Amino acid sequence: MTELVYMLIDNPEFTEKNRILWLMESFKFALKTEKMEIAVNLWETYKETFDRNSSDLINAILACLGKSSAHFELKYYILSNFLANFEYKQIDRLISTIEYFLMTIEPIESYLATNLNPIKTSVLLMDLVLKIYESYAITEFRVNSIKDFLMKSLRYILINLYYPIEIKMQVRQKDIFETDAMSYMERMDAYTLMDTKIMDRIMKELWNSDIDVSGTILEQSTCNKILKDADDEMSQRFYSKRSLEKTRPHILTMRVWMESIKFRYWIEIIFFLSIAVAF
Repeated sequence: MTELVYMLIDNPEFTEKNRILWLMESFKFALKTEKMEIAVNLWETYKETFDRNSSDLINAILACLGKSSAHFELKYYILSNFLANFEYKQIDRLISTIEYFLMTIEPIESYLATNLNPIKTSVLLMDLVLKIYESYAITEFRVNSIKDFLMKSLRYILINLYYPIEIKMQVRQKDIFETDAMSYMERMDAYTLMDTKIMDRIMKELWNSDIDVSGTILEQSTCNKILKDADDEMSQRFYSKRSLEKTRPHILTMRVWMESIKFRYWIEIIFFLSIAVAF
């Protein structure tokens, strides 16, 4: 079906107007039938042709999102490309859909049950509602209630699932944006999620492993940064204004704090025992 759609869209006998019309109708049909792979492929191939302000396309995306809770990652990918052009009534409809498939519907049909990776789905949902709040502060109460529900549900999953290898795979699995769940948690300061035994084990394993999770050795060199990018050196001077968004903590900062505190206590214990034995 995908090849047929592309063949018709790229048909040289079509006028530009008819080609765009066929593209939009094919995209809306893919959304209506929840053929999300086709919808994503059409968007990736012809994204410059799409009118992001089109109310018909936005309504088709919302209708697709309200059809079922499945394929959330692909739906979120398409949604994120149009979100900046949503009007408030469309934002209200979007939040109502999230509330329904998350907190109202039967648990077996919710977002966390119908998607293969509930951890990734949860952090994507949190990322979505936080983006909504950035655009419309009036949604703060509803956004906070959704976020609190997701945090409680995800913490429950992390604490009560007895398959650490599976959880480790789900946490490290990257989404369509090439970002894993742990990166989302760090970005949202979700320390209540990181403060669980399984997440502590995963972070400790990453910290103690031989795998570099933060880049190359040269990227950690200040001299190398200055030589490669003089503008970056200027912006990093002590008297320059700092942006908290650009100086986010490392993903394993929490583990560093814990290990540092443990090391300090060991020094105090050894010193106290040495004094006690000596005197």
